[in-house]
Amino acid sequence: MKKVILTLIVAATIVSASCSSDDTTATPNMNPSDIALTIIDNSPSLGYDFDWNDATDADGDTVTYDFYQGTEIIAKDLTVSTYKFVSADQTSISFPISFKVIAKDGKEGTSESNVISVQDPVVATWQIDQVFNNDVETPQSECDKMTTLEFKVDGTFSGNSFFTNSSDACESEAFSGNWSNKGSLKYEILAPGDTNGDEYTITVENDKLTLLSEAVDNTTPLTERIIYIKK
Repeated sequence: MKKVILTLIVAATIVSASCSSDDTTATPNMNPSDIALTIIDNSPSLGYDFDWNDATDADGDTVTYDFYQGTEIIAKDLTVSTYKFVSADQTSISFPISFKVIAKDGKEGTSESNVISVQDPVVATWQIDQVFNNDVETPQSECDKMTTLEFKVDGTFSGNSFFTNSSDACESEAFSGNWSNKGSLKYEILAPGDTNGDEYTITVENDKLTLLSEAVDNTTPLTERIIYIKK
């Protein structure tokens, strides 16, 4: 009789252990918390500063970040929540550019930020403010300062040049053409009917556009620097 009872106890123990094993399931891995990407673009020609909130992980996993330009990872396994994109270093660049960040916990858990898209910083309407020839400022009259220049997304530009005529009246003349970003702050400006454009260095900072042209007259270097303000 004792042998029968012992056998039943052993069998019950095995069944109980089997049930306990079946009831045990692996805890699912949790994704890192949501992140929001922001941008500071005071000097867009030189670069963009990005930051985002630190992602937390409910499992206590270490979180790192991959920073994307379009679909390409340009910074991998970042341990800080900031990144500086230096556009001035880009020898070839095509706008618009999109950016995003993906947080990851090393266990296939991820969290993706919002996407930020930026256009070429010259795309806007600008009004002339100052003109310098060989670093000497050429005074601009109120009439001159009515001159505007608009760079458009489709690669064209247009504007109106204002000047004082011989009768001391303010006149304007429309102009237009095509533009392209060649990288490293170099732009080609092509007038209608021309096959070869002129190269300019263009920078944008704090809502001011600076257009620099350089040439040589015989052996004398000539520079013209025109500063526009954003309308």
